[in-house]
Amino acid sequence: MRQDVRVPLPDGGSLAATVALPQGTAPAAGWPGVVVLHEIYGIEPDMLDVVDLFAEHGYAAVLPDLYSHGTRVGCLSRAMHQFVTEKPGQPAAD
Repeated sequence: MRQDVRVPLPDGGSLAATVALPQGTAPAAGWPGVVVLHEIYGIEPDMLDVVDLFAEHGYAAVLPDLYSHGTRVGCLSRAMHQFVTEKPGQPAAD
């Protein structure tokens, strides 16, 4: 079962994310979980297949859209600038 959710952030914003859960009733301790990170181009259909595959194997999987807390081009340029200058900022915090 896959659904779109919003993940709240400390600054009051949120990230869009896709969550995939295994079928059936969750164990008492909850499902083991995994965070799936997308490639530089953002969420593509093959990344959704990856979260589904984890769910089929008994994991709760979340795929956050790391570009949903700003524009895609802006996030890419900010992230690259932060890596080069070694000054962490919003993309790293998200």
